[in-house]
Amino acid sequence: MGNRDHRLNHWTAVRDALVSAHADLFPQIPAIVKTLPDPIDQMKLFELIQIIPTPTRTALKSGNLLNHRISEPRIMRYLRNNSVFTFGRADRAKTSATFREILDAMWLFNDTFKRALSKYEEVKAR
Repeated sequence: MGNRDHRLNHWTAVRDALVSAHADLFPQIPAIVKTLPDPIDQMKLFELIQIIPTPTRTALKSGNLLNHRISEPRIMRYLRNNSVFTFGRADRAKTSATFREILDAMWLFNDTFKRALSKYEEVKAR
């Protein structure tokens, strides 16, 4: 983009918004990496920060991220609306879930995140 207006490029605007809105998360990245050593799980967590920011921040602050339970109906509805807990009757009937269950239920995102990780490794190798 150079010196151009960042609003003209969607991905640059998304990056800028993430950095502005979630800058307080940067010091927590080492703890996130320790808790979630799998890069795919890390990407899923950052996706959750976009979908359900307040509950995700609360879970990060709880000290027990993976066992932190979400039970608010509104938040569960957000997850279902974003392709988490939408496949199968048992998933749709869930009224609460731990973050580990949520990350596991985000299997639909796996291929996208694997491609992103592969591209990252390719760029990093250059």
